[in-house]
Amino acid sequence: MTSLDQQRADGYRIVLMGPPASGKGTQAERLAAMLGLPLVVTGEMLRRAAAAGTPAGLEAKGFMDQGLLVPDDVLNRLVSETLDGPDYGAGVILDGYPRTLVQAEHLERFWQSKELGVTHALFISVPDEQLVRRQAGRLICRECGRVYNQYSLPPEIPGRCACGGELYQRSDDSETTIRKRLDVYAELTAPLVGYYRAREVLCVIDGMGTPDEVHHRIVAALAERGACQS
Repeated sequence: MTSLDQQRADGYRIVLMGPPASGKGTQAERLAAMLGLPLVVTGEMLRRAAAAGTPAGLEAKGFMDQGLLVPDDVLNRLVSETLDGPDYGAGVILDGYPRTLVQAEHLERFWQSKELGVTHALFISVPDEQLVRRQAGRLICRECGRVYNQYSLPPEIPGRCACGGELYQRSDDSETTIRKRLDVYAELTAPLVGYYRAREVLCVIDGMGTPDEVHHRIVAALAERGACQS
């Protein structure tokens, strides 16, 4: 487990944050696998709760079926139910929650009731222009679903996947749409950086470079500084 030992990892309650296309999901999975901690991904949690038919899950499903965002109060209840489970007492990594200050405050109250708290809030920082480039250059194969990027991972044959399928760009990957998503992120989620900085658990991670490079920076921040502050 590199320089992080399991005994230390067992006490970690990590919030992983980052704008769209920052690589947050990839890093969450890698970190969870390395530390041996359970990973709670908001989207997966919502789908499982809806399928299980719990009261909060069914309420969330009603919003999702209409294409609406699940309100904070419903999502907060689902997170509390999840984290109350036996698998999450020794530590956890949260990906996609909290996304608003209301959610962050709820999470803090939940863990304070157990005399616990967030140990690390990892924020993967990537310049907006690079985020736009990553998303606007995305190409997807209609046949196999393989993802390319015309800037960083271009196909060998322009417009064609290795399987021979046609490559296309999603309509919501236009530069205008991407910038709107980043604006929404900045309005709702970026304030969490200040929230966790004030609590002295914030770690700002440079998200530029390869996934391996970013992963190594995260591991170094956790191993060298414990609760890091940037």
